[in-house]
Amino acid sequence: MCNSLNVLRLSFDPQCRASGYHIDKSNDLADPNEDFTQSHEDGDTTITVPTAANEEDVASGVKQYKFRALTCFVLNVDKKLPKDAENIRWFFSKVISTSFTYLTHLQFLGLGLTEFGLGFLGNLPKLISLGLSGHQIKDLGVGLRQIAKAKNLCHLDLSMFDEEPWLYNAPEKSMSELLESLPSLTSLDISGTNLAGSKVKHPHGDQAKHPSDEKTISGSFGCRKFSFLGLCNCHELPITWENVPAEQFTCFEILENLVLAVDVYKENSGMVLSVLQSLTSFVRETTAGRNYLTKKKVALDRKTPVLIEYLLRIIHLHPSIEAVQTVGCSCIAQLLVRDMPSIISIRASLGQSLCARLLETNISCLNNSSNKKPIASCLKIFGKLKLPNDAKYCYSMKRYIKSVLDKFCNSEDTAYMGHNFETYAMGLMRTAIDCDDHETRDFLGQQGFIEFLLSVARRKITNCTILPWQCLWGLTDEEPSNCMRFLAVPDALHLFLECIKNKKHDESFVKGLLGVMVNVSMFSELRKELLKNEDMIVIIRDLADSKVMEVGVNYKAACVMAYLVSDGPEAWILDNLDRSSVLCKIVTAVHRWDISNDMETVYSSLQSFLEMAQKSHTPEAQLLAIWSICNLIKTEGNVYCQMLKMEGGLPIIEAIKNDPETTPEVLELAVMTMDLVS
Repeated sequence: MCNSLNVLRLSFDPQCRASGYHIDKSNDLADPNEDFTQSHEDGDTTITVPTAANEEDVASGVKQYKFRALTCFVLNVDKKLPKDAENIRWFFSKVISTSFTYLTHLQFLGLGLTEFGLGFLGNLPKLISLGLSGHQIKDLGVGLRQIAKAKNLCHLDLSMFDEEPWLYNAPEKSMSELLESLPSLTSLDISGTNLAGSKVKHPHGDQAKHPSDEKTISGSFGCRKFSFLGLCNCHELPITWENVPAEQFTCFEILENLVLAVDVYKENSGMVLSVLQSLTSFVRETTAGRNYLTKKKVALDRKTPVLIEYLLRIIHLHPSIEAVQTVGCSCIAQLLVRDMPSIISIRASLGQSLCARLLETNISCLNNSSNKKPIASCLKIFGKLKLPNDAKYCYSMKRYIKSVLDKFCNSEDTAYMGHNFETYAMGLMRTAIDCDDHETRDFLGQQGFIEFLLSVARRKITNCTILPWQCLWGLTDEEPSNCMRFLAVPDALHLFLECIKNKKHDESFVKGLLGVMVNVSMFSELRKELLKNEDMIVIIRDLADSKVMEVGVNYKAACVMAYLVSDGPEAWILDNLDRSSVLCKIVTAVHRWDISNDMETVYSSLQSFLEMAQKSHTPEAQLLAIWSICNLIKTEGNVYCQMLKMEGGLPIIEAIKNDPETTPEVLELAVMTMDLVS
């Protein structure tokens, strides 16, 4: 027994939700503190009853409650009605007329009632709001007479959502009779119909401001003034927008009224799609082809945060309707991504809370969609928002990253592997990597991003872009687990070799390639694997002393060589490549560099150089390590002086300075380093 139940919502669509958040099909990384399935109504109790396939199931679903306090009943039926739809209509008519006699609000969406199925309205004396959106009342006179039995109606929704307006015969006469029968009616929605009447025809044609057109009311409305009128997609209105007899009204032609329509129809699965399509067209027309501000653009800028708020709600309310998801995401993308002057920063105007909700909604859309159009829109939105680096967004950030990885990196569907999507996925990961977070880099490695990047490089080996190798460079930075994952891909070194041999690539590309090798060669347990590829070592050795390449390329190549020789002669396993020739190349390269030049390389730690600086058995590697530390302190002293102290580097440099076996060149650099720090 439910004595306190005020609101009952029944759905015949198993995926349809009357309220609540979009349900994400991906349970991975679910936030245990967030409940996206709970529904709330202010001051009311809302129950969504599971799908019922036939009359008996519906009966059992309803009879388990005694609706003594029920005042609001909403029935939402999917467009594809069951075979026994007529029985369902009959059943609800009987239930409502006998059990729900205290109803004040009644709304049918998609039940398919006709004018002959509305007789029960005479048994609802307290009814003040009736929603019949999308119901085809063919005999208007009969239908409106049935509706007139609910004499206390204050709100009536007769809207239609077909592409073309629904045209009734003699609408003025029937509507006038209805309004006379419903004296309390102050809110009326006749969108998608001609119920407002027809435009007056004049002998001289339709002139915009002819004196005869200055009517304040139409024949349908009489002298009635309304608090609300729904006039979207109406046929040849007999009134101008300035003379609509209502405090508020919806239409597709004026931004303010279109925004109101987005809010009013957000739960109406039929009308909302038409509204979204009109909004998308309005935004496109307003923002297209002009590089200067107009009144429409200014108004749109100011309404953008509100519109995005409404659009997010619509996406949440209709997760099973792919067309709504597609158009909703596309509209948000157009509102955010527009190359036009603006009076405000659109991104800044959203605020932190709305951006977080927008991020979460798009993650859900991305996870749930199998269609490229909403996915493309989601990517545009994400690209405009950028990835929040604030700590409070870490949860969303990981879900976002996982969504993109699952969709583009691990998907077997090649439709998702287009150039634009690949580029976006790599750009996103590059942004995440730049957060300089070990946990994020390891997470990306665990999710298979390294394999994805190498697959991109593999497919485009003759014309590969720099982005996959830049991402790999960042992913492997002081991350031994990712370096191991890189080497675990069977043809990883072969791909590296093929790319670095390609003469088409510029120096920035080669620097990205060498950056990966520098990171891998930092770890002694991985250096043996690199030393197995003699062709690669020869190429990198020659780059260290190349007079053609820029200093940045020489420096990275020399660093790789220094790491490889730093384990001593016994670790050198290449019979056909003399270790001494490599040592000479390193020294020659260091002699060519200016200690004051910025090598344009950023380090999050000096630990690898400090370890190599202690390899006194290989003075050449020691020379490069001390030179690198000195160069970093000389060019970026504020950062690296503190880093050297924090990582215990001063005692190491002091020990090298006091070691009698230290070579003069290394000693000079050690003294310079200590002087710079002091």
